Amino acid sequence: CRSGQFRPSAIVTAARRLKLNPMPETHVLYRWRARCPGRGRHGLAIDAHLERFHCDVCGESGDVKQLRTFARRSRPDPGPLKGGWVGGGCVGLRPLG
Repeated sequence: CRSGQFRPSAIVTAARRLKLNPMPETHVLYRWRARCPGRGRHGLAIDAHLERFHCDVCGESGDVKQLRTFARRSRPDPGPLKGGWVGGGCVGLRPLG
């Protein structure tokens, strides 16, 4: 990708800072999975283009601010999310404009 066409996604950056281990999904550059800060070992979905997250298990969803609030009020997860994702290129970035 050309570095001038993309900027970092705020929600992916926040998930990294919260140590939720965000990883890009294989075929869609703006779709990510991360460890959910809620109870249990499950993941949450992140849409880097819309700057939104959603966890079906916990019923939580929202924007970057709501992800930070959710992580703050939840206890730490006992371990990393099982499984992995493969990605490359301009992952975790969203188009300018």
